[in-house]
Amino acid sequence: MVEKDFVPPLDPALTQVPARELVSYESLLIEIEKLCRSECVRTLEYGQTPGRRKIHLLVISSPENLANLDRHKELAVRARRDLVRYRTLGDLEINEKVLAERQANAVPSVLIHCGAFGFEASHVEGGIQLANLLTNGGFPKASQILGNFIVLILPMVDPDGRMLAIKQWQEFPLCPAFAGVGNAQGFFLNRDYHRLSQAETRAVLLIPMKIWFFLVSMIRNTSVGRPLSLSHATRTWNPQCSLLSIDSGLQSSKRGGSVASKLSTTQKKVPCWRC
Repeated sequence: MVEKDFVPPLDPALTQVPARELVSYESLLIEIEKLCRSECVRTLEYGQTPGRRKIHLLVISSPENLANLDRHKELAVRARRDLVRYRTLGDLEINEKVLAERQANAVPSVLIHCGAFGFEASHVEGGIQLANLLTNGGFPKASQILGNFIVLILPMVDPDGRMLAIKQWQEFPLCPAFAGVGNAQGFFLNRDYHRLSQAETRAVLLIPMKIWFFLVSMIRNTSVGRPLSLSHATRTWNPQCSLLSIDSGLQSSKRGGSVASKLSTTQKKVPCWRC
C-alpha cells in the first residue's frame, strides 16, 4: 500500500473543470451552427430525448463525398448483403471477394459517439474538438482522411443526462455528478442496446443498422488503451488520438489489407500522454 506521505497533493482545479466551462446542450447547438459553415460538414437529427432535446449527428467528409451522400448510403445498404456470415457468435466469415468488389465504390464510415453518460464530461468537448480539427486545418492529414472516409460524430448522445450532470456540478463542483449517469428517465443507456427502449439508444443503433455501412467503426470506450480513452474524473481528452487512429486505418487500406486487419489496426492504441 502506498503511504499517504508519498501521494502528491492534487489541486482539484486541475482535474475538475468548472461547470460553467462545459458544453451544455444550448452551447452545443451554437457549436454545430459554427461547424456547419464548413463545406465539409452536414448535420442530421436522429430523434428526440424524453426531455425534448434533439440528438444531432455531424457528417464530416470531403465536399465530393457529401455531394454523393445518398449514393454512398445506398451502396452501404447493398454492401451488407452476403458480406458477413456468422457460424457462431464468436466465429464469423467475411467474404473478401464481395468486400473487394464493394470497396471499390463505397466510402467507409467511422462512427464516434460521445456523451452516452452525461457525467463523463470530456466526451462532448472531445467530439467537438475532433470536428474542428477535421474542418479548420488543425490536422495536416484532415483532407486526406475526409477524402477517404465519412466521419460521423454524435457529439451528445444523452443531452438530458448531460444537463442533469452540469446542474449538479454547479451546486457541488467536485462531486461525480451521478445525477447524469442515465438519461432523463434514469436509464443507463449502455444497458439498453438489446431492448432499444430509449430514444437515445435507438438513435445510435439506427445509424449503423439501417443507414451507414462501417468498414471501420470506433465507438467510444472509457477503458485505458483505446483510441478514445478518456476519464470523467479528469475530464480530459485528446482528439489527436482519434485522428491518428483513423489515419492508421487509412494507411492499412492503402496497403490492401483485409477488412479484419484494418479493424485491428484502427483499434490499436495511439501513444499519447493523456491516454
